[in-house]
Amino acid sequence: SPSAYRWLAEEIKETIEPDSTRRRRIFISRQKADSRRIENRREVMQELSERGFEKYILEDMTFEEQVELFNNSDCIVAAQGAGLTNMIYATETTVVTLFGKDINSCYPVLADGLGFDNAVQMCTASGLDLRVDTDKLAHLLNTLAIE
Repeated sequence: SPSAYRWLAEEIKETIEPDSTRRRRIFISRQKADSRRIENRREVMQELSERGFEKYILEDMTFEEQVELFNNSDCIVAAQGAGLTNMIYATETTVVTLFGKDINSCYPVLADGLGFDNAVQMCTASGLDLRVDTDKLAHLLNTLAIE
């Protein structure tokens, strides 16, 4: 339930005291993952960097760093995956979930349950990975007023 997620997030944030002074637009790259990697990551990052996004590799971050990152997020763009559940540490954010071949609706349902603006972009599956249409991504971000 959303209230259980909020309770868990608050309990964890109390123990690590995340810095909430800098709002971030984050792109979770998944470049070290075994699947759901974004094949055209450079093109996607080029589009996102123009809007103030920074790329993060969650595997290279401590748990505390991940909590702080998501707590300070203004917008999250990521392919579906376990790291995206870190959205529970956000306070106010927008979540864009990228889907390829497999679709797990738990991520948009979680974002919606937490009261976040959220959207889904279907991408071209390439085996277990995906290719993002950057024009569609730009249009989606414009629709969400992420400029």
